Amino acid sequence: MAVYVVVVVSTLVQHVLVQVLNPGDYGRDTAHLSLTEDGAYRRLLDHYYSTGRPIPTNVEQVFRICRPFVPAEQETVRSVLQQFFTQESDGWHNHRVDRELDKAREISEKRSKAGKESGRKRTNTLAAP
Repeated sequence: MAVYVVVVVSTLVQHVLVQVLNPGDYGRDTAHLSLTEDGAYRRLLDHYYSTGRPIPTNVEQVFRICRPFVPAEQETVRSVLQQFFTQESDGWHNHRVDRELDKAREISEKRSKAGKESGRKRTNTLAAP
C-alpha cells in the first residue's frame, strides 16, 4: 500500500506539518463522491492542513476556498461540509485532520524542546574550562 506525503508549511504552528494521505483510507471514505465533490473535499482538506485551522463558518469564505462558480457547485460544497465536517463555534472541523494536526504539533514541540536542550548542553560544554 502506497502512502503519499505532502509537506505543507503552516504559519499558524510555525513549523512544517506533514499531511499523510493513505490512498486506501481516502478511497474507502470518498468512493461515493462525484468528481466535483471529491475536488471540493480535497480543497477543503488542503486549506485545513495549510492553515492549521478549521474551515470558516461563513459560507462565502468557504466558497472562496473551493471556488464554486455555479449554484450546483455551491450546493456540492455545502453537501461535502455536511458529510465530512462538524460545525463548532470556531469553524467546521474534520476529526481526522484535527488528530493529525495535534500529532504534528506534539512532534514539533518535542523536537523544539530537544533542540533547545541540545543547544544548551553544547553551549555549556564550550564554556567549560
